[in-house]
Amino acid sequence: MLFAWGVAARAATAPTSSPASRDEFHFTISMIGASVSYWDTPLAFESGSAGELPGVKQMVEPFGAAPFSGLRAYGLRLEQRGIIHHVRLGLGGQIAFPRWRLADVNGIYDVDGVARHISATAVSSKDLRLSIGLDLPIGPVHLYGDVVGTLRFISTRLLIDGDEAKFGATSFGYSAEAGVALSVSDGLRLGLQVERGLVGEEAWGGSLVLAFVTD
Repeated sequence: MLFAWGVAARAATAPTSSPASRDEFHFTISMIGASVSYWDTPLAFESGSAGELPGVKQMVEPFGAAPFSGLRAYGLRLEQRGIIHHVRLGLGGQIAFPRWRLADVNGIYDVDGVARHISATAVSSKDLRLSIGLDLPIGPVHLYGDVVGTLRFISTRLLIDGDEAKFGATSFGYSAEAGVALSVSDGLRLGLQVERGLVGEEAWGGSLVLAFVTD
């Protein structure tokens, strides 16, 4: 009986959490790359002298061709994240700039019955991200997965017979991401992750993640 009493007393005074399941807060900086497509994004005319040309505000055909039909984008992502009992909650933002060849983004299009030379000069997306997922620590290695909702503010500039037109759109999409991170010190982790678009402009993506960790 004395032995049982001693075991019960030790169990009552033992810590209820272990370092592997401790609550954490992260600030992360990521270098990102992605494959994106804007061919079905509802881009609408916002400003520019080309808006005075007949049919420009209503045109849709140029947005089904390069660079909107599919391209690579690169940028930077900043996020704040909390991990509580293995549940990950994150909030952050990113900005991505697509890359293309100038020779691929020029064309002649019929705009209200007139053949016009149209070229893209800029495309960018500024995004807000909210994520929820799970974290599985195995020694110094952390495996994780998230479901991400992304609010995108997309803008593009076109030259139409030499006159500029700015178009923009706001959209929302979902993606799933998974990754692995290695603790290189008590307050620093380095990770790699991949992302697959489910709904929205992103098809796939990947990133190199640097996380600063505090309790």
